[in-house]
Amino acid sequence: MKLKFLLLLALIIISAGDILTKQRDTNQQPVALRNCAVIENIIDQITCYVDIAKKTDDLTQCDEADKDAIKYQCYAIFAEHKKDASLCNQIPVTIQDGQQLRDVCKLDVVKEKMNIASDVTICETIVTHFLDDECYEAVVKGTGDQSLCERILENSIKDRCYDRPTFVE
Repeated sequence: MKLKFLLLLALIIISAGDILTKQRDTNQQPVALRNCAVIENIIDQITCYVDIAKKTDDLTQCDEADKDAIKYQCYAIFAEHKKDASLCNQIPVTIQDGQQLRDVCKLDVVKEKMNIASDVTICETIVTHFLDDECYEAVVKGTGDQSLCERILENSIKDRCYDRPTFVE
């Protein structure tokens, strides 16, 4: 009986060691990172990296993606999650559609935050046409300050900004 107990205990200890070894690779990164790369569906792969970044509260987890498009989309979603537009600036404008992705990221952060008058300064950094206007419109929606509609250049968005009843949460 004692021998069975000792063998069982030894097996548990060995198994625990294997589990711990499998949980981390030589770079001390969760195993799940290796699994994201094998996912064929690009949306699911982005979601995988984002989930890990959120769980570890670490944007650098997105850097494990082997394709820039996946990595920087992960950055954008993580920035929105953290409600931190400064993280969007880590998306390089030198990549294809980089400026647009950076600007969409900032817009999504503003929309996620809502009701923050200081978000106007974020809108001022958006250079992609229409996205800057949508940003101002989002701030108006959140703050109720329709005077910001004047900053909108696109007439259809400006009209919508003035016509929409504002709801401040």
